[in-house]
Parts: sequence; structure tokens; C-alpha cells
Amino acid sequence: MLPPDTSPTEYAEAIIRSIPGSTTFLTVGSTAESREKRVHGGYTNNYVATLHHADGSEKVRVNLHEEWGAFTAAVDGEYWYTGNSRGDQQWVNMYDDQGLLIATMRPEAPSNWGAGWMDHAASLAAMTEPFSDTHVVYAEDVFWGRMIRYVTQIKLGDLSRSSGSFTW
Repeated sequence: MLPPDTSPTEYAEAIIRSIPGSTTFLTVGSTAESREKRVHGGYTNNYVATLHHADGSEKVRVNLHEEWGAFTAAVDGEYWYTGNSRGDQQWVNMYDDQGLLIATMRPEAPSNWGAGWMDHAASLAAMTEPFSDTHVVYAEDVFWGRMIRYVTQIKLGDLSRSSGSFTW
């Protein structure tokens, strides 16, 4: 558990995930601003995902979509994921350690486009296959009583970073 945030942000974590092989950890929670904005009856909306340094200080924070219903998070040691569902829809977002959105995964054929809810904090599990560039995420679908498997392959060199400026 993180110590109370006495800054104007007033961050309060709801879910904490350790990251295998790392001193950093991931939380999903809310801020004073996000709690103030609660819409749709205040049902877990306006949450933020925060990657922390070992001492608990913030490394990067990502605002999650304001209309999402249920939230969960998972890590595979290289990337971190947020899962969410609302109605018959389900999304899994994949981020790097700088908070950059790498991929958004959604069900398609053969799972029939819709998916049920991820209804609790342990609704998502992630792993990297050993000696591989394959990242696997399993997401709960309580409506249909199944797990949906999402697979992403990121080969060395697929993602690159650069510095400087560019024009659109």
C-alpha cells in the first residue's frame, strides 16, 4: 500500500500489481480531479494507471477513458496492460514503461465481436512466452463464461525511439 498522497493530486490506488524482475510497480486508482469528474453514477470512471519507481514516486501516469466501466491491470515484465469492459464490449491496452500505448486488443472472429465483462481486479493475466517475442494476455469474459486470449508479437527492432522534432 502506498502512503497517503498529501499533494493536491490526492492519488489513491485501488489495484496494485508488482512487475516480475523489476523494482517498479503498477497501480490503478483515482485522483482528486478524477473523483470530482465522476460521471455515469460514479461507477469506477475516470481512473488513472500509474507506473511507480521502487520508492513509490510516480514514473508515468496514464488517464484511462472516462466512460469505461470495470478496470483491471496486469504486467508481463516488459509491458503493462489495462483491461476494461462496458456493456458487451471489452478492451485490453498494452503500454511500455514510458506510458506509450503500444496496442489495443479487442475480440474479433472467431470469438464473435462482443465480449462480456471483466468484473473484478483479477480479471486479466499477462505473460511473455519464454525465449520468444510473443506476449499473451488472458481476459475474463463472465457473461459467456470464458477467457479470451490476446496475442501480440513484438520483434526486436519493431519499436524504436528517437529524439528531436518532426512536422506533421
